[in-house]
Amino acid sequence: SENSAYFTELSTNLTAGTLTAGNHVSRLINEIATLMNLNYSPNFIVVNPSDYAQILLTSSTEGNYTLPGAVVQSPNGFLQLNGVNIVVATWMPVDKYIVADFSYFNKVITEGLSINFYTEDSDNVRKNNVTVRIESQQGLAMTRTDCGIYSDFTQTV
Repeated sequence: SENSAYFTELSTNLTAGTLTAGNHVSRLINEIATLMNLNYSPNFIVVNPSDYAQILLTSSTEGNYTLPGAVVQSPNGFLQLNGVNIVVATWMPVDKYIVADFSYFNKVITEGLSINFYTEDSDNVRKNNVTVRIESQQGLAMTRTDCGIYSDFTQTV
């Protein structure tokens, strides 16, 4: 539920993308340029695992797999596009993406970590169990909503 709330907050408050053409890589490069023209320094791209695979499977017109020069793959498989980290998130819907300068996002902790142990909860005594409840209340504060773009790889005119 936290991932869903986080995604809803991001997708409804970030600037909506307007690109309607290009493959995954070209759209992301153009979104990076859009943010840079607004004096932001995008530092993360967030995509679904399926879209991450589409970036890796970028091919030439002859069908050869060729990542564009702007895409760098580290030995452990992580990608960067023009120096911007590409992060895979299962909470991101397929065909959607976020490009943002996440330095304008703050995690706000309203209640710190709380750990409680319960030995007399339900039938714990009979079963010789211990119930542990661990909680923390946190929120997301976006100081600028124009610091990121939320869009769709399949968006067309």
